[in-house]
Amino acid sequence: MARQSATRTVAAVVTGAIVLASCSTGTDATSSSNPTETTQPTTTMMADTTTTTLAEFPATEAFRIPVGTEGLTYDRDGDPPSGPSSFVVLADGSVVVADTMAASRGEPRLLHFDRFGQQIAVIDLASAEVAAIVDVVRDGDGVAVLDVHVDRSIYRVLRLDLAGGVEASIDVPEGSRFADGLTGLGSDDIGLLLEFEFGARYQRIDTGTPPVDATPVFSGREIEVVSGTSRDATIRVGDESWTVSRDTDLGGVSLVGVGPDETIVVVVDEVDTTGSAFVVTRRVQRYTFFGELVSENRIDAGDQEVEIARPLEVGADGKTMYLFARPDHIEILPEPFEELPSGASA
Repeated sequence: MARQSATRTVAAVVTGAIVLASCSTGTDATSSSNPTETTQPTTTMMADTTTTTLAEFPATEAFRIPVGTEGLTYDRDGDPPSGPSSFVVLADGSVVVADTMAASRGEPRLLHFDRFGQQIAVIDLASAEVAAIVDVVRDGDGVAVLDVHVDRSIYRVLRLDLAGGVEASIDVPEGSRFADGLTGLGSDDIGLLLEFEFGARYQRIDTGTPPVDATPVFSGREIEVVSGTSRDATIRVGDESWTVSRDTDLGGVSLVGVGPDETIVVVVDEVDTTGSAFVVTRRVQRYTFFGELVSENRIDAGDQEVEIARPLEVGADGKTMYLFARPDHIEILPEPFEELPSGASA
């Protein structure tokens, strides 16, 4: 799915990890001419899971992930200080988190948790010569990651099964990279998308074909957010459209995702510059496909301990999930994003 992201560029968040990874791993990402045949990342299994169908809408519960050797990685010395780049909720309600900054110690990896927060697996992608995981999205029964090594001009999309096996490697050509506005990945009912300018435009990408401009498609309808003036934007769902407008400036209106009940989730950043400092109000809004506002929840992006490029995701049950970075742990919170009480394990 297409997801909302922070206003900072993904390149700024991951560049440090990319450079450090090239120094730490000692591997050459160009050494394998066919990663799909030669690379099989290792997966440390932690627990059994039961696969459920999407129709059952399994709900992902609020849970906590530690920060450190037993959990996720922060780079507190980066500019900006950064953590996981993104996460994705799978059809069974389980969660896969891109532990992006672990690449700085030569451990590019994904962490997989069940819907209650029990760790299922550590998916080690070092043998696939991954430099830095810029983004992760759901891809059928598995996931896809955007892997970038700036120094070596390597940009690729890896399609992975949940055991960490590389099913396909798709090169991202020149003209579709950071310098051209690339900020991440998306996925829709058709397949994978390259995301530019945090959802301002997309290109469809697949094995053996060059990227082509595209609009995300969900339930047979094209869905897009089109910027207007500094204070409004238009949301289009098929033949329907409506305008989001504010009295203050808009920092952006971005697509988070689409629920199984055919509701669309967007995030609206309002920027008030009338005082001595910028005040940003972030609202997560859910609309029907016909523009009726169903719900609205507010989050404070300034409370994040480190930069999280993509802190929002629509879960299998249709609820929006929020990745909240605290000093010593990360919380995965379903809407209305109520923080876990101090000392709570879930």
